[in-house]
Amino acid sequence: MIQIINLSFAYSDDFSLFHQLHVNLARARYGLVGPNAAGKSTLLALIAGRLAPHAGSIFNETPDLQYLPQLDVVADAAHEEGLRVLQVGRAIQATEASVADWSFMEERWALYASMEQRLQEWGLADLDISQNGPWSGGTWQRLRLALTLAHEDAFLLLDEPSNHLDRESRLILMEALQKHRGGCLVASHDRELLNTMDQTLALEDGKIQVHGGPYDFYKAAYDQQQAAFHAAWAQTQQELDRARKEAQRVREKQAKKSAKGHRDREKGGMPRILLGARRMKAELTTAKLQSRHEEKIGDLESRLQEKAGKLIHSTELHLDVKAVRRPGDRPILSLQKVQHRWSEADLWGEPLYLQLGAGEHLAIVGANGSGKSTLLQIIMGRIEPASGQVERRFREAFLLDQDLSLLPRHQSLLEIWQDPLHVRDEGLRRTIAARLGLKAREAGTPLEQLSGGQRLRAALVLLATREVPPDLILLDEPSNHLDLNALDCLVTTLRALPSSLIVVTHDFRFLEDLSVHQRFELVRAR
Repeated sequence: MIQIINLSFAYSDDFSLFHQLHVNLARARYGLVGPNAAGKSTLLALIAGRLAPHAGSIFNETPDLQYLPQLDVVADAAHEEGLRVLQVGRAIQATEASVADWSFMEERWALYASMEQRLQEWGLADLDISQNGPWSGGTWQRLRLALTLAHEDAFLLLDEPSNHLDRESRLILMEALQKHRGGCLVASHDRELLNTMDQTLALEDGKIQVHGGPYDFYKAAYDQQQAAFHAAWAQTQQELDRARKEAQRVREKQAKKSAKGHRDREKGGMPRILLGARRMKAELTTAKLQSRHEEKIGDLESRLQEKAGKLIHSTELHLDVKAVRRPGDRPILSLQKVQHRWSEADLWGEPLYLQLGAGEHLAIVGANGSGKSTLLQIIMGRIEPASGQVERRFREAFLLDQDLSLLPRHQSLLEIWQDPLHVRDEGLRRTIAARLGLKAREAGTPLEQLSGGQRLRAALVLLATREVPPDLILLDEPSNHLDLNALDCLVTTLRALPSSLIVVTHDFRFLEDLSVHQRFELVRAR
């Protein structure tokens, strides 16, 4: 259906994403994985025709191609047209249409019927689409997906489709893609969604590899490959160490032999011309041996560097941090009869009662619009509840909301590190930053100029380099902007810290990795 041949694309002379990329896409479900900035979104935009390749060709034989960019990308004409189909179709049914409306809908009635069906499936049948919003992120994402999936025979290009979706909506998405008959290419960090795909495309270092199975199949093959790379690297390192020791041994042996020969010749009164000939022969022999060893060492160093480039080093962190303050047996956070009001009505069906002990981990779950982010703001003291009491017995809380609003975006990581809250050991700070995947250049860049994933990595680095970690860490949908390796970094960072943790997420696999089993569910008032 779609052939990509010798595809090359670069944003600048210094920043090339792809070079002679090859891949064929049939009518099947493909998961697209790769680290942040590998070019997944760019590849989808190229296939959709939103960007032009610098070289190579993309042959699209599918009769319908539907592209759903990430939600924070400006709404595209395709979805504006989809909204118009709904609006005009409903206007005609309400006998409020013009001749132009009838003409517009002439060949779109089947699509309109499919859209209404999808809206019903996504719980949006009663959504007022007459004004084009404004809607919450979760509602807008569900609407965009419903409009896209209404094209039943289309090949779908979906960029992080599960972002902003609650648990129920994620299950609807997975079921809808299983039933979709047109095929799809899904760029995602959602492992549960990726495990419903037929094949996995791994994009890294400008190359793409096709794996004949879902994400767990790919991950098992990837881990096996990395284990082989590490074994080969370790073996080459051992050979290099032996070669260096052998070269040193030969040099010392030749030096001793040369010194002994010189002493013997002086004692024996050997003629000067014969002494010179023997000395020259010894020097040539030594030089030949040294050259041979240096050549072997150089070859091993080259092989070692080549193997090192294939390794993805472990993200395990071993942080030497001081323990958080323990406030005895009393909880560090207590909510009693807490209620908030929204548009003159109670937000939650029942007042909230919650206690969190020192070092405990808690997940806050609930449907979109159930007030999860609002509750975090109440815990932080940035919003006062309409009623009830909040007792905070923590010294400091660290909130990573979806917008990372507490980060000083005009400053770089290097500038923020000057605050005495952070460890003074520059080597340790840089080691942690590198382990969490933040490059030296990014550490010196103002946070506002970094991508969402890079900013979240920077926030993790700031958290991991605190002299004393905060008593409480609050995370609001932390997995939305992180690639799969970065998610591993987040998990290992949080595991290494002794802080209490409250996390809002719809990614249940992430909660399993964190071993967060205590869940507090919010239910919005009806």
